[in-house]
Amino acid sequence: PTKIVGTSSTMRVRPCWSLFGSSLKSVHLHPFGYPKTSSQRSLYTERLIPICHHFHTQYLARRTRIQSSSSTHINSRNEHNMPSKKKKSKASSSSHPKIVGPNYIRVLRGNMPQKKNDKQPSTPVAIILCGESHEDAIDVTRSRGIFSPRYSWSSTCSLSIKSDIHDAFDKDDDDGPRNKKTWKYRLLKKKDRVSLSQCKVWGQKFVEDCVEEEEHWIFLVWHGVGKKGSGYVIHLEETKEEEDALVGQEEEEKKEGSSMPQSKSNELRYACLDSLLANINEEKNDPKSSSNLPADVTIFEWRDTDEEAHKLNSFRLTSHKELCEDAHDALIDKRKANLKLNDNIVTWDEWFSSVKDENTHLLLESAVPPWEVELHQDLSVTIPEAAECVRRLGEDEDEDSLDEHDPSSDGAGSYLDYCYRQFVARDDFRKWLHSVDCRDLGCEDSRVSKRIELLWEGLAGDAGGGECRTWLAKENNPEIKLLKESVVLEEEEEEKEEADKNEITYPSFEGFFGQNTEVLYYSPHVKIAYSPFMAKCVTSLEKWKQFFTRLFFDGTIPDALSSLQIAGHDNAGQERGGFTHVRSPIHDAWDDAEQKYNRQARDDDFHISFPYFPQNAFLKAVDTLPPRTWSAQLYDQLSSSDEDVWRQYALRAKQWVLELVEKHSADPKGCTMEGSDGEYFLAYLRAVHRDIYDDIDITDPEDILSKRNVHSITSNKKYKLGDMTIPACEDAFQILLKQFDKVQPDDGQKNNHVVSEEAEVYAKIIIDIWMSLVVDFATVLKMGHIIASSSSKNHKTKEGHEQPVVLVLYMGAIHTRVIETFFVEQYGFKRKYFVGKINWEEEEVRTLDLPKSMWNFKELF
Repeated sequence: PTKIVGTSSTMRVRPCWSLFGSSLKSVHLHPFGYPKTSSQRSLYTERLIPICHHFHTQYLARRTRIQSSSSTHINSRNEHNMPSKKKKSKASSSSHPKIVGPNYIRVLRGNMPQKKNDKQPSTPVAIILCGESHEDAIDVTRSRGIFSPRYSWSSTCSLSIKSDIHDAFDKDDDDGPRNKKTWKYRLLKKKDRVSLSQCKVWGQKFVEDCVEEEEHWIFLVWHGVGKKGSGYVIHLEETKEEEDALVGQEEEEKKEGSSMPQSKSNELRYACLDSLLANINEEKNDPKSSSNLPADVTIFEWRDTDEEAHKLNSFRLTSHKELCEDAHDALIDKRKANLKLNDNIVTWDEWFSSVKDENTHLLLESAVPPWEVELHQDLSVTIPEAAECVRRLGEDEDEDSLDEHDPSSDGAGSYLDYCYRQFVARDDFRKWLHSVDCRDLGCEDSRVSKRIELLWEGLAGDAGGGECRTWLAKENNPEIKLLKESVVLEEEEEEKEEADKNEITYPSFEGFFGQNTEVLYYSPHVKIAYSPFMAKCVTSLEKWKQFFTRLFFDGTIPDALSSLQIAGHDNAGQERGGFTHVRSPIHDAWDDAEQKYNRQARDDDFHISFPYFPQNAFLKAVDTLPPRTWSAQLYDQLSSSDEDVWRQYALRAKQWVLELVEKHSADPKGCTMEGSDGEYFLAYLRAVHRDIYDDIDITDPEDILSKRNVHSITSNKKYKLGDMTIPACEDAFQILLKQFDKVQPDDGQKNNHVVSEEAEVYAKIIIDIWMSLVVDFATVLKMGHIIASSSSKNHKTKEGHEQPVVLVLYMGAIHTRVIETFFVEQYGFKRKYFVGKINWEEEEVRTLDLPKSMWNFKELF
């Protein structure tokens, strides 16, 4: 039977009667079902329950884990001396610690032939694919291998809150003293007649259920006399300088998308809260004095229980200063030591450093280094002014609330960047470390190591010293010059421009198209326009394929540029060169009163590193004439090899990546396994169906993509997203062209020469499909270079075989999965080990227990 029926409750148990042994013989079971009469049920209750209790007590005494409820399965073979099943040998070794860092590790094994007529495959190769999800280093080093922060109520006082706020917001910065801020509170929820412990439980449930993201400055205030009192969940908010600080005044409207309740303003003026704010807003406070709050008031802050993570992330979210790399890395080193000591867990970089040998190479999804490129300049080419449609792009929208409270949105502190800095600090890193992400080539923001930054500065010196530095600065942008001539810039804008002169971004084709990914995935609120370039300079999808293939796959830069129409004018009389700009510092804003566009400076809170298509200066691969891009040079070197096997390798890689492009282009929404994981569909919803986008939970794009119906967050409505499709790239390009075919000569009227959201998202998706696969293409080519180079050195084992090569890849999981398909499908590599998961839940312990052979690479062969 699976039920025990009592007088007041019913509980379900698993039918594992052998556990009870001979004791069960005293219970007479009905052979045809459950007991029918009350006496029979009573018998079950009186006899079976004590037996269960006795059995449970025995097992506790033996320290045997007993799980309750219906999911319990207990193996009782040892209890009855039954022969035990043969245990499968575990791949892991208990003598080694577990590791954290990547989502998973996949091992591939195969052989790469060195010559076409070789009877025996020459080089044994092991490929270790470490797929990551771009986690922050501070999260990777959390205790027990749980990456997600754990929040709870932390006891605090008003003086402590005042100190934290002052440290975050009110300190003087490098430019001088800052204005002091005042604060107000907003009541989120109140509960009367609760004890302190009940209040904390109630407050935690409310925050977890009703606050979508863990915002900063959420507090629980308990005001009680004796054992009972009132609890208040409040949110401290900064008061604008021009706004009167009405302490405790609630916002008139609820925060959009939240379920926070409304309350009357008179309910907010409680003495404890007024005292809290009075203490926080007080400019001078005796640090020796205690809190001004009444003795019967207790304050808790909703915060990360990891104190080091809390302080670091609070700084990243609130400070206007950049994260100090040295201080950050010192903190991570300390946390790594504690993680190993307390939990016997090591980070991935420690594992790699311990197992790396002379035959091991590491490929990182980090920026291409300066010694592999050089600057090409042609000062005879002038950059035209931006087209009107680019200047008429609207101002950037407000940043998504999810990003406002996400510390990683600052682009600093990632674990991958930390690993990169640790590796380049070694003297021999150029022999075994290979960076393969060219999408931000030349960008000043990609220089995450001071050692590498110095080498980039040297590149400017090699190309002409101070003259080159001045010429590469933003002053070279004709839009900047025009802006200064036509608009009086505010003093702070001029100071900002002056400060930016020392930050040099080297123009590159990779960076120009690569920044599209950042905007499409992570910063959709930023206005940037690629659709004019695609419509007016590229003109067709076929031309785009030709241009991109020549530029990044197998051609030269001059050949690629010959596919574009940059010179001359379009049918509306506009200079085509103006469409090479994707953003301008000039903003032509429509004035309803005057019924015309007024010129002003754009509010550039988001920095665009590559505002226009590079023509007169760009980075190219070292020693290439005619110039080639970095990835095209990798292809050229292999395709011109003396060995036919490597010429075929390059050709296979190109055909493989072009097939992937065609597959993704035919169905942008469905290319999740090797593509966007739902990001394309989310971007499409935002641009074309904004009402739906604003009314659904967008925190998990992959989950949205997998559902046929998605619930509204404001009503009981369901959206049939499963029936929606993104047009194939060919159809999308035609829609894009139609918008620009309607453009007439500029007559100064509203909505003329304006970029539509739909056309723009299609342009961004088309570009990203190709650009994201450039990384995979270049990585496969770089792996071929490493294997070919290793075999050419004629290193032999004692038995006369080729020395094995181990290639370790630490990249985004999307890229590692794509690269896996190339070696499995094209060269017959075998999938050996798989440790971890592709997708982890937030609260899961994300440690990887590696097989023994992963601690000694010689055992892989």
